[in-house]
Amino acid sequence: MNILTVERGGTTSKFAIVNNNGKIIKKYDPIKSQLGHDLKWLFDYIKTIKEDYAKISICVPGFYNPVKKMIIVAGNLQYYNFKILEECQKYTNKKIIILNDANAAGLGEYWKLAIKNPEIKNVLLYTIGTGVGGAVILNGKLHEGSNGYAGEFGHGGNFQNDVSCTCGINNCLEPKSSAFAIIKLINHYAQSNLSTILNQRLTQKKQALEFVDVIDLIQNNDYTIINLIKESLKPLIEHISIMIYAFNPDVIIIGGGFSSFGIHTETLIKNELSKIVAPFLLENLEVKNAENGNDAAFLGCAYQGFINEA
Repeated sequence: MNILTVERGGTTSKFAIVNNNGKIIKKYDPIKSQLGHDLKWLFDYIKTIKEDYAKISICVPGFYNPVKKMIIVAGNLQYYNFKILEECQKYTNKKIIILNDANAAGLGEYWKLAIKNPEIKNVLLYTIGTGVGGAVILNGKLHEGSNGYAGEFGHGGNFQNDVSCTCGINNCLEPKSSAFAIIKLINHYAQSNLSTILNQRLTQKKQALEFVDVIDLIQNNDYTIINLIKESLKPLIEHISIMIYAFNPDVIIIGGGFSSFGIHTETLIKNELSKIVAPFLLENLEVKNAENGNDAAFLGCAYQGFINEA
């Protein structure tokens, strides 16, 4: 059986056919997204796809409530209390599955791991990019929570008191531990500390440093850059530690821009966790980077479709 997967973005929408072995059969050229509640344009394109598929699985940004079948808020799409499933069913008789895009990415990463090792059942995904999001997979199934909002790891709690958050709650981990926040701290240090390697690189570049500008320092365990990253990641590490005690996962997957450091990301996070988590909980826990890039959401959409038999 094949499933048509759709990644609905604010700028473009992407399409792929995925089979039940976790293989992407075919990708299609992205099309420009149209804003507004009328999705006829989307299904007009879908009708041009000739490959056979049994279901359509669509992932969307923002807060999707699977109970009400409604997108509560998706600012990039200008969706507020939008009954997306009802709108989609106007244009097709196919079974349609809707899920959040971060959850889709988490499921996709999980599925690929489980294909290699079926004993893996419990996975946490953290996406460390502009913000901090994630997904919870328990016993091989996506845990969406009562209203579909599970996985919003970047918000709530009292993980730091240094930087306010745009969500209106001042103690969230996101404004301190996102990739955006980490590189912002690195640039602030570079500007404030003359005669340092970071300041020299900032001066030479004549614009803000990015991760690519400091990756060699991270790979060589430069004391300054590693300590800056540890300082930024402290709220995130505290959050992960709580989740380890709560869910006892097999694997923690790190996605987003921060994972570009490769094995150094995995080592740094596990080393910091070892300071605040009991050794027996870390003994069989794997911390690894996401491996499927932009394909993860397609794979996760398909997986959700395959396990949803109704």
